[in-house]
Amino acid sequence: MVHLLAAATMLASAAANLDIYWIDVEGGGATLLVTPARETVLIDSGENKAHHAARIHEAVRSAGLNQIDHHIITHWHADHYGGTYELAKLLPIRKYYAGTPPPDRFDDDPQFPVLMPLFKKANPGKTQILTLGDVLPLRQASGHPAMRVRVVGSNRRLISARPDAPANPKCAAPITAPKLDDGEDAMSLVLMIEFGKFRFLN
Repeated sequence: MVHLLAAATMLASAAANLDIYWIDVEGGGATLLVTPARETVLIDSGENKAHHAARIHEAVRSAGLNQIDHHIITHWHADHYGGTYELAKLLPIRKYYAGTPPPDRFDDDPQFPVLMPLFKKANPGKTQILTLGDVLPLRQASGHPAMRVRVVGSNRRLISARPDAPANPKCAAPITAPKLDDGEDAMSLVLMIEFGKFRFLN
């Protein structure tokens, strides 16, 4: 059974929704966005298991669509990109994105020697690199609030606050910096999904 947690936001004057599906892939998790212009954005794809790909495929079908327009890999752990090969057998994936190019080696991931060649087979050299401040090139629905997916964190760096942003009182007190995470998790893309006044941090 597909486990989906769906959320939607609708502004009073808007007939189109932003639909957000969280898909249980027993690891990194996968998030599917269906935009008001009926584009699909998939963030991560789970592991290399046929039933993970089937769950994502079913979520896309339940939205009445038949392709992934934008597939974002947050980082290169197997449970975040490993399902791409199986998914690409089930439906077209138009564009691929990541914060760094697909690596040639990954010594601390025993699945890497198998999964990375499969990923590159599904996506031969087409991964576009996203950097801080980048905004995904999404179609906009005429007459509806703007829909954006914006990179606010990548490669252990966060985007700067707007110059006119008010000070956050929670940040006034000095803090002790935690030990630097020098692993792949800390390289992850952090995405802000925006639809009108709605904000969702992934």
